[in-house]
Formats: sequence, structure tokens, C-alpha cells
Amino acid sequence: MHRLSNRQKEIAVRTIQYLRAQPEDKPAKQREISEFVGISQSQLSRHLSMLTHIRFLEKRAGALAEGPRAQDYLADWAVYLLGEATTRPQGRGV
Repeated sequence: MHRLSNRQKEIAVRTIQYLRAQPEDKPAKQREISEFVGISQSQLSRHLSMLTHIRFLEKRAGALAEGPRAQDYLADWAVYLLGEATTRPQGRGV
């Protein structure tokens, strides 16, 4: 896993929040994501390049989508987004 700064983690989490809130048939636009995240489009573009490189995000049919490593990174950062089903490992006893 790549090490990311706290700011990069914050941008990654807010981007995933935005993508999960959008209908799958509506492609996300960079302008809308940048407004939601609170950074300029040029800053977002640089971060999106890095996030696709580490497979946190991926491009599907020309649109951004959650990548195959997103859950791994979110679990490593101990980020649990509200409104999604969480799975806990089965404990022994109790």
C-alpha cells in the first residue's frame, strides 16, 4: 500500500463519498467532484491521477468508479462510511 498524506486521504474519502452518492448511470464530472471536495479542478486532477495509479479509483467506460483497492485502503485508514453495510470479523465466544 502507498503512504498518503492526511490531505490526500481526506480527498480520497470525500471523492468516494461523492461517487457512492451518485446514480451509476450518471457519470461524475470533475467540476462537480471538485466542488464537493472543496478544491480546484486542477488540484483534483492531480489527485485523481494518483488515486487511479494506486487503484483506489478506476475509469470504467470513461467515468470514474470505485477501484478494486478502495476497500483495502478505507479499512487500513479505519474509515467506515455511514450508510453502507459493515462487516465485522467473527469473534470467538460471546
